[in-house]
Amino acid sequence: MLEALRHKDACTERYGYTEETYIETVKLVAGIAQDFSVKKGSFLQHVGTPAQHIFILTKGVMRAGFISPNGEDVTVRFYTEGYRAFTSDLFFSTSHLPAKCFLVAETNVEGFTAKTSVLEEMALQHPVINDYRMKLLEYQVKFGPDFDVMKAVASAEEKLVEFREEYPGLEERISAKVLASYLRITPQYLSKLLKPEKHHEDDVVGE
Repeated sequence: MLEALRHKDACTERYGYTEETYIETVKLVAGIAQDFSVKKGSFLQHVGTPAQHIFILTKGVMRAGFISPNGEDVTVRFYTEGYRAFTSDLFFSTSHLPAKCFLVAETNVEGFTAKTSVLEEMALQHPVINDYRMKLLEYQVKFGPDFDVMKAVASAEEKLVEFREEYPGLEERISAKVLASYLRITPQYLSKLLKPEKHHEDDVVGE
């Protein structure tokens, strides 16, 4: 678990922790966290099953998504090294409500996991755990419904720019099908969208 300290700077910037909060929380969670390692395609949270765990990634890519009413696999967001992988379902874990979203390993993934029920018990003794959880909630809200609405009304080109800014270098680690599901476009349209870029690269190489 202390390996998570390698991602301290990225996490404090992303979630808004103070350095002291992050380090203290990592050390506390280290006592209850368990290692996990899964292969590409493994589900760590299923739709319909209450969410119970938070996952801290040290290697690999995970994605969160849901199944639309017409059966379409829709990607909501990605998690890479240093991210805390979870969905908003986690905040209803005490109510044991069925999860609306899934979490799946997009590559082979390694990291640590902890049960939210145990974290809640720890929060009673360690207020810093509440600070940690609130920052996670704020991050989830920031990229929640309003963010999804923005993606729904933005053009495909705008959404692709946003994706590259939010997840630098991730485009080469995921499939075109998954990227298309995040952009809410078809793989065929994504191919057309990327084709002008490919032509530009070819022109530069040929100069």
